[in-house]
Amino acid sequence: IAQPGDTVYIHPGNYFETVIPYNSGTLEEPIVYIGLGDVCIDAENGSREYCLRILARSHLVFINIHFKGAYWYGIDYKGPSSNVTFDEIEVSENIHPVEDWSYGVVVAGTDGIIDNVNFLNCNIHTNRAHGLYILNEVSNVLIDQCHIHDNGLSFDDVADNIIIADWDNEENGPSNIEIRNCEIDHAARQGISTWFVKNIHIHDCHFHHNGATGIQIEDGVRNFVVENNISELNQQHYNTETGIWIDDAYQGIVQNNIIRYNQVGIKVSKSNQVILRNNLIYNNNRLNEEHFHNGGIIFLAYDNITNKNTALIHN
Repeated sequence: IAQPGDTVYIHPGNYFETVIPYNSGTLEEPIVYIGLGDVCIDAENGSREYCLRILARSHLVFINIHFKGAYWYGIDYKGPSSNVTFDEIEVSENIHPVEDWSYGVVVAGTDGIIDNVNFLNCNIHTNRAHGLYILNEVSNVLIDQCHIHDNGLSFDDVADNIIIADWDNEENGPSNIEIRNCEIDHAARQGISTWFVKNIHIHDCHFHHNGATGIQIEDGVRNFVVENNISELNQQHYNTETGIWIDDAYQGIVQNNIIRYNQVGIKVSKSNQVILRNNLIYNNNRLNEEHFHNGGIIFLAYDNITNKNTALIHN
């Protein structure tokens, strides 16, 4: 059994089991699991519920491991916990044969707070529902240089590439989230969807070919910055969707983004204290078969919105 300070080297091969770390590491001596080459924790096409379960364990690092084939979650991570890093992991093909809520990764601060979680250079794709689901009291999350894509087997699946939310208590939702240098594409629904999140920074990412909106900031999100992103060719299926949609959110900045080839560039609705500036918004004139409206920017039921130095071309 691994102890604090141990490194577990995993030889190439398929391992048909559910991995459940028994011990936590410490801040100075984490427990590290490293795949040496092509290592796959394989739940055999739904023979098991999970590939990896982290249940109230802390100070763990997982490097170069593929988790696939579970019928609930590829990775099931529950608190209380702190200081867990996923580096160069792949999570894919977690598909329930009937239900539409098989997720790639679930980080759930439902039973206790989770703090300081890192996803670095990860590839999360082709899961039945959401790719990466961060839920309830989870704080200080970094998602860096990840490719999160093709989650949702069809447009009928309720599937976002990333969803960060609190459905029960909006005062204890996820907080201090940074998403940077990622490619987020081809979701059945949203590229990223956020609900009741405090302090989120989305920057230097590429959102494209998602079924609905590329970047959705909604329902009680406060203190947000969305900057230096490209959001294009979204709204592949749903009507009236956008490159960036700010809906019922407040105290935020949307700046220096390139938003193009969507049905609508930016939509702001039911929001307060939002600054839009230095965005390049062009060619948002895609029409689906039902010919809903298009536009560069649409404002609906807003208060205290500032729009500066926005370039609007051929919308």
